[in-house]
Amino acid sequence: MTPTNPMIFSPYAPPAETEPRTSVEKALELILTEARYELPVERVPLAEALGRVVAEELCARHSLPTVLSAQVDGIAVRFDDPPSLPDRTGDRQFAFVGTGTALPEGFDTVVRAEDLEIAADGTLRILKEPSEKGACTLPPGWELREGEILVPPDLRLEPQHLGLLAAGGHREIPVLRRPLVAVLPTGDELVPQGTVPGPGQNIDSNSVFFAGYLKDIGAEPLLYPITADDPALLTERLEDALSKADMVLINGGSSRGRRDFTAPVVAGLGKVLVHGLNSAPGKPVLLAVIGGKPVIGVPGPALAAWYALEHLIDPMVSRFLAQPPRERRSVKGLLTRELRFEGFLKEALLSLRVSLSRDADGQYLVSPYPLKNSMITNFVRSDGILRIPEGVAGYDKGDEVEILLLYPEAVIGKRMEKRQLQTLDESEVF
Repeated sequence: MTPTNPMIFSPYAPPAETEPRTSVEKALELILTEARYELPVERVPLAEALGRVVAEELCARHSLPTVLSAQVDGIAVRFDDPPSLPDRTGDRQFAFVGTGTALPEGFDTVVRAEDLEIAADGTLRILKEPSEKGACTLPPGWELREGEILVPPDLRLEPQHLGLLAAGGHREIPVLRRPLVAVLPTGDELVPQGTVPGPGQNIDSNSVFFAGYLKDIGAEPLLYPITADDPALLTERLEDALSKADMVLINGGSSRGRRDFTAPVVAGLGKVLVHGLNSAPGKPVLLAVIGGKPVIGVPGPALAAWYALEHLIDPMVSRFLAQPPRERRSVKGLLTRELRFEGFLKEALLSLRVSLSRDADGQYLVSPYPLKNSMITNFVRSDGILRIPEGVAGYDKGDEVEILLLYPEAVIGKRMEKRQLQTLDESEVF
C-alpha cells in the first residue's frame, strides 16, 4: 500500500550519540504538554462501573429515608401518650417495627427491643421509657438528602461509591471512556505467541505483557499483528491505529539499527519530541505527537519496555483519566555490596533490579542484579527497583538506599521465605 504521506521516506537524522539525551522528567513534561488528553463520556451500568472515572458531579435523586423510620428493632409509640405498662389490649397504642422500617402514621418514637419485656401470656411491658420525642428514629433525609452531592467528577469509583450511588437512585452513570491504546509490535524476528521459534526468532511476548499492564492502569489495549521491518507497512498500520486509538505504542525499531524504521516513519507523519532518554535501561525511547495524539516508540527488550511503561505510559494514561500517577510504596535497606558505575552510566538515571532479604534485626538487605543482565525472568524474580540519580558514581557496601517495591511487603516476605538469596558475581562490572 502506498503511504498517504510522501514525506515518510524523507531522511530522518536521529540525535548524535554525543548530543545530550533528554531526562525522563523532561521527556514526560514535553509529551504531556504537546499532546491532547481528552476522552469522550459514556454511560455504563452501575454494576459495571468499578474502577471507572466519574465524568460529572452526581447527586442524590431522592432522600433516604423518605419518611420517619425506625433506627432499631422495637415498638413505635406516641411520646406524648401517658407512660403505662401497656399490653396488646391496653389503652396505649404501639406497633412493632424493625430497623429501617417506616413508623406508622401518628407514631413518633421507638422503644428499643432491649427495653421491652414480653411475658408468657403475651403481655408487653416497657422497662425503660424513651427519654425524648423521636428517640431511636431516623428523620426523612437523615441518610441522604435529595440533591446532595454523592461523588465529585474525576473520582475513580471504589466499591463503597457504588453502594452510595445505588442508595441515591442511580442505575447508570456517566464515566470517562477508557483510553484506547494501540500496540504495534514490529520486527522481522518476531513470531506470534504459541509458535515454536526457529533460529534468530523471538516470541512476541510483549503484546500480552503490554495489554496486561494497560488494563491494570485503566486503559483498553488494541493489539495489532506483528509488523515486519517495512516502512510502508508500518506507515499503513500506524495510520490505521491513529484513526482508532487515543495513543499508540510502537514496540521495537526505535534504535539506530539498519532495519529500525520507527523514528523516520513517525517523523514523516508528525512531530518527534524526544528520541533517546538519559536513562538506562530504556535509552532508545521515542516520544512524538501525530495529529495531537501521543505516539511512543518503546524499546523491544522487555525490561527496557517495562521502564518506559512505568515512567511514561502510566502517567500519560493517568492524565487521560484526570488521575494522579500511581506511586509505588518504598522501603529503605542496606546494600550488601559495593556499586560503581563507569562511563556514560554515571551520567544517566539508572534503574537496578534488586532482591531483598532481612538481617537479624529485621532490617532490609538490598542485593542488586547486574545492570547488563536484563532478562525478563530475573526482572520477575526481583522484589524492587533501586533508582540511582544522574551523576551518582556509586555506593559503598552498607549504604542505606531507597527501594521502590514491585510487590506488597507481605508478598515479598513470603518470597523471601521460599527462596535462598541469589548469589551475585561480585566481579560484575556495572
